[in-house]
Amino acid sequence: MNGHSGFVRDLSFSGNGAKLLSCGDDCRLITWDFSDLKNINKISDIKYGSNWLLCGSYRADGDAYAFGSLRGTIEIIWSQGIYKGHLGVPVNRILFFPVEGAYVQIAVATRGKGVMLIDGSGLKLKNK
Repeated sequence: MNGHSGFVRDLSFSGNGAKLLSCGDDCRLITWDFSDLKNINKISDIKYGSNWLLCGSYRADGDAYAFGSLRGTIEIIWSQGIYKGHLGVPVNRILFFPVEGAYVQIAVATRGKGVMLIDGSGLKLKNK
């Protein structure tokens, strides 16, 4: 599979295993279609400026995903919109709370501020 041009920092499968999210030092977030293992394709390939992406995570139902960067940016992308925040320190890991529906919360492991709990409704809504 052709994809990243630099170090891959994190991988996350959707709950049903049909999609894989990858991110890395090339500042790209790639979503892969794993529904047919003999024919794996890219669904999307988005570059985020010059901001290394350190972690990415799917919500268990696959309806949302989030990623974090070396510069402290976090984004949650889901059917309700794109929510963006800036923590000011590198984001090492993101995990969704195991709650489905219209409520999104994440736990974030950072370099410098420890573990933070973030409610998606407290982040800035970004235009799709």
